[in-house]
Amino acid sequence: MKKLIPLTFAAIVILAGSLKAQDADAGAVAAAKTLLKVSEMETTIEKQYESALDSQMGQFRKMGLNDASVQELKDEMIEFFKEVMPYSELEPELIKLYSTHFTESELKDLTDFYQTPTGKKALKLTPVLLGEGMKMGQKRVQDNMGKLQQRIMPIIQRGMTQ
Repeated sequence: MKKLIPLTFAAIVILAGSLKAQDADAGAVAAAKTLLKVSEMETTIEKQYESALDSQMGQFRKMGLNDASVQELKDEMIEFFKEVMPYSELEPELIKLYSTHFTESELKDLTDFYQTPTGKKALKLTPVLLGEGMKMGQKRVQDNMGKLQQRIMPIIQRGMTQ
């Protein structure tokens, strides 16, 4: 079984790594730091680890792994993510990411929003929504895997013989 990489974390790593070497406005940097704190980004990321892995753990159950082993596997994977992507190392990259793509004013607007009841609800539900969305997408792909294989196998075969 191919290893699935949680989309959220891959996107963070790819985007953070691809930022141009440009200095963000000092005000935007400060506003980004505040936004990350108000939005409880560290907690949000940890919840996203769990949500993303929940859909993957279903695959291991289908393969016949018992519940105790599935939980142990999930715990080990979460620990791995925390080791290779600790928030203390992600935070400076996220600050640069946000302060590069948003102005100071926009970051302050986002911070204000996340302090409202609706913003707090959005923060709480984002990991859940992402996890459920990933499950829906995976199910659709799985349900149509035969069609996908029929479409891509000729391309792969041509590429292997050239």
